Amino acid sequence: MNMMDELRQAGFNVGTMAKVNYGPCKIVAEGFHTRKSGKYETGGFKSTIYCTKKVTAIHHSSQARFKRLAWWVKGGRAIGQPAQKIKAGKHNGTYYPTVFQQTNHALTCKSAKTTTWSGRTLGTIVYNGKTYYADAYAPVQKGVRCRL
Repeated sequence: MNMMDELRQAGFNVGTMAKVNYGPCKIVAEGFHTRKSGKYETGGFKSTIYCTKKVTAIHHSSQARFKRLAWWVKGGRAIGQPAQKIKAGKHNGTYYPTVFQQTNHALTCKSAKTTTWSGRTLGTIVYNGKTYYADAYAPVQKGVRCRL
């Protein structure tokens, strides 16, 4: 079973998954991993938004899902983070006037048993007085030493 099949089985609408881009921004989600900042006893994933225009406001909300037997289960509540300062940056050699990375997604691991993880980040972007949305799915990560 490939990653798209696993995400479809998890209830994700894979028809709209390919780095959906509404408005001037796109979100890229990294894979779920144990976090060094949490002494490898927490797990999470980072999502970064890249905008081709300078925007007024950004808010991310990320939620992890883990595989239990044949089902995908929500890994805790959705964790949100607004951009405190909007800054510019580069990604893959391309300059973007607005770049924001959500860094607060962390779940406490109750054990180090290996688990398969994924997740989703939803972004809300305010640009020229209008609200836009973007989303991204974290790639399926097998064998992560974190279980809730």
